[in-house]
This record gives sequence, structure tokens and C-alpha cells, in this order.
Amino acid sequence: MTVLDLECFAGAPRDNEAPAPTFEDGFATGFEAGLAEARSESAALSTEIVASLHRISASEEAAEARVIAALRPLFQSIADAVLPELLVDVIGITLADELVRRAESALSAVRVLRVCEQDLAGIRDAVALTGLELPIESDPRLARGQAVLGAEDTETMFDLAEVADAIRMALAALTSPDTGDQDDD
Repeated sequence: MTVLDLECFAGAPRDNEAPAPTFEDGFATGFEAGLAEARSESAALSTEIVASLHRISASEEAAEARVIAALRPLFQSIADAVLPELLVDVIGITLADELVRRAESALSAVRVLRVCEQDLAGIRDAVALTGLELPIESDPRLARGQAVLGAEDTETMFDLAEVADAIRMALAALTSPDTGDQDDD
């Protein structure tokens, strides 16, 4: 005959009996240990996430600085080469528009247009396109991009060199390493 050895459950709590105090103590200790480990893992993950975000932020700032440094020569070329050439065309067009506007009201009041020697030919061409006949004179007191529209009792000064300087300053501000818009930590 075969004998079966079965486990004895004589000391185990039954469904309607409360667990033994040692069981409750062991369960509470294990539960607290599990919570402590979960908090520790959560804190470690949070620290790792913060460190990763700082690395990403630093990488983004470095990339932005490299892009701006790469664009600086382009902006400088625009300010040094393109902008002066553009001004010659723009002042002629601006003056021609002003002349047409004044022509509609009272061209007879406009007596002369004075410009610098370097802009004289371009402005004469632009004014000729309007079909207006207006004396255009060179004025040694004026710089490139400046013009004076003289009437009987008033003069109107156009200064596109000032506009060009403002554009140069804006382009320089774009590539400035300290833009002043940093976030407060």
C-alpha cells in the first residue's frame, strides 16, 4: 500500500478566521519595503529625466548658437553689399512715388530735388519713369540714400541711409550671442 504524505494545514487561518499577527506584520513590512523601492525608483527616474532634459536643452542652445554663427556672414553680406545697392533703387522709387503723390496735388510747388552725387544718375532714371519734369541737382551736403524735395515754402528730407542703419542693427541683433530673451530659471 502507498502512503501519501500530505501537508498539514492545522495552523493556517481559515476563511472566517483573522490572519495571525505574524502574517500581518510580515505583510505590512513587505508592503512598506515595496513602496520604498517604488519611491526610490521613481526618484531615480525623475533625476534621470531632468538630466536628459538639461542635456537636450544644452544641445539645442549649442545648435542654435552654431546656426546663428553660420548665418552671421550672410547677414553681414546683406548689410554690407546688398543693402547699399538696394537703397539706391529704393530711394529712387520712393522719391518717384512722392513726386507722383505731390504731382496729383500741386507739382508747381515743387521746385527742385537735391540728392548726393553718387545717387544722381539712378534717381534721374527713376524720376524719368514717372514722366515728370523736375530739376534734379547734386548736393554735396547729402550722403548716399538722402534726398531733399524742395518746394516754395517747405523741404522734405528722405533719409534711407538711416533706414539701412536700422536694418543693419536688426541683422546684428539677430546674430548677437546675447539676445536678452533668456528664460528665468
